[in-house]
Amino acid sequence: MGALIQGQITAEGAVVDLLVGVSDRRAELLRRHNFPVPPAVPLRAVLDSGSAVTVVGLSIFQQLGVEALNAVPIATPSTPRDDPHYALVFDASLALVANGRPHAIPGIRVLATDQFDARDRAGAIVGTDVLNRCHFLYLGPERTFSLGF
Repeated sequence: MGALIQGQITAEGAVVDLLVGVSDRRAELLRRHNFPVPPAVPLRAVLDSGSAVTVVGLSIFQQLGVEALNAVPIATPSTPRDDPHYALVFDASLALVANGRPHAIPGIRVLATDQFDARDRAGAIVGTDVLNRCHFLYLGPERTFSLGF
């Protein structure tokens, strides 16, 4: 365990700082061909143990100039079983920010949604694809959380 994030549980839940960037592979290709690598985009993300995947606003990937790899069907409590929603899948780099330092989460594919808005206090959901690599403590009565990784 190299880093610890501790915070207050807000109306949105346990919210952390996240950096989303182009994948390491894409960054290497850009550098090899003398193209600039776009800087990672900082945003706030809700830690969600009820989500199997990490989801980021589609506008982030548009900002980074990244194309989707494919689309996958996803089920939510509000989607009919026989009519799943399809979400775009992106190869990206993710980093959780603890004490002002980024900590990379390697090997993650990220889904995108157009449901996040610039007015939202959080622009991403961090799911169990990331949380399974961490120690996540949610103390509801105390309104605090800790995330160790």
